[in-house]
Amino acid sequence: MKKFVLLVILQIALSAGLLAQARLRVSRGSFTTTGVYETEKNLAQFKGKTISVPEEGTTKVAQVLGETTERRRIIISLKRQELFAYQGDQLIYNFRVSTGKPWTPTPKGRFWVWSKFRYIKMEGGTKGTDGYYYLPNVPYVMFFYNEKHPKYKGYALHGAYWHINFGQTMSHGCINILPEEAGKLYEWAWPNLNGKNSVIADEDNPGIEVWIY
Repeated sequence: MKKFVLLVILQIALSAGLLAQARLRVSRGSFTTTGVYETEKNLAQFKGKTISVPEEGTTKVAQVLGETTERRRIIISLKRQELFAYQGDQLIYNFRVSTGKPWTPTPKGRFWVWSKFRYIKMEGGTKGTDGYYYLPNVPYVMFFYNEKHPKYKGYALHGAYWHINFGQTMSHGCINILPEEAGKLYEWAWPNLNGKNSVIADEDNPGIEVWIY
């Protein structure tokens, strides 16, 4: 019930153009969703190392391609660790990605993006161990879901500034993308941002279809 209430709060806040801060706990850690860059949080931790967080605005996003009603979809190959973005039959983007490790796999199936956040904070694991991660200002986050893997599980495509091992499994189940490439996908994929930094999909502005195999 609490998870359902959280999703409703996010929907109302974003629909009103407000910035909501909500904390969503999932089996793989927790996310704090504000949608805005937190200037004071400039250090991250990953695999026992301290990493500098990129400054806001250092990731440039290309202009959105011409608007069209042609079907858009994202296809991800776990075997190849590659992402393909299609508009109709045209391949728009092809990126290397990092999906979940064998013990924290990325789920397979057909999904839909239900929300987009320009920035979020991710945290999980046990402090003091190599498994602990603290990742503020994670950019270009697109949460996806289906009936088997509901929204509260927190699976997402997002930029990853804490490693460069794209093409290898690295994550706790999310799909890591080079930030510059994640930005392009974020602007292109539905739901349409309509001038906002963050948005939640609805009937009039549905999320893009995501296939993972």
